[in-house]
Amino acid sequence: MAEAVERAASSLLPLVLERTANEDAWYSTFEIVLGWYLESTGADPAAFEPAVEEVVSGRFHTR
Repeated sequence: MAEAVERAASSLLPLVLERTANEDAWYSTFEIVLGWYLESTGADPAAFEPAVEEVVSGRFHTR
């Protein structure tokens, strides 16, 4: 599941950054969009939520 989350994240991150104009807390929007996408593929939220949290947490820092 982690690999699928990473692939989806790499595709969706540029779109979220563009739409939010890199404003404060864009990473929260990114986490929501990533979850929505994964749910739309039929993935079980209980299975992908830990991987989504891993992708988002600690990797992005607000300046």
